[in-house]
Amino acid sequence: MPEINTIPSSAIPRIPIINIPVEQSLPNTQHITRTLPPALTMPCVTLRDDGTKNSQLFIDDPGGNKTICPLPYYVPIQYDKKKILLVEESKPPTNVDPPETDVEQPEVYKRQGRLP
Repeated sequence: MPEINTIPSSAIPRIPIINIPVEQSLPNTQHITRTLPPALTMPCVTLRDDGTKNSQLFIDDPGGNKTICPLPYYVPIQYDKKKILLVEESKPPTNVDPPETDVEQPEVYKRQGRLP
């Protein structure tokens, strides 16, 4: 039977405790949100390109109006339940014959013999 060697040292060395200094993780800088400019409160303006001062043209001819806004905007849909037109789907025709085609049947090449 082979001899078993003994382990020379069975003591585990002690590891000293390392003290890590506690520092503030956030940098000490000025807040960005507190320095923003005030909100822009200028409304949108609708005007005419032709220079007329007739205010009825804004209603009668809205195609000639121009709207100028300092900020992006959209015009919401004017929903009126009384003006809705119901449109029914049209049914496809039932007695439709397929169109005739004048296409000749192509010849199919048939290989004879074994493949190389």
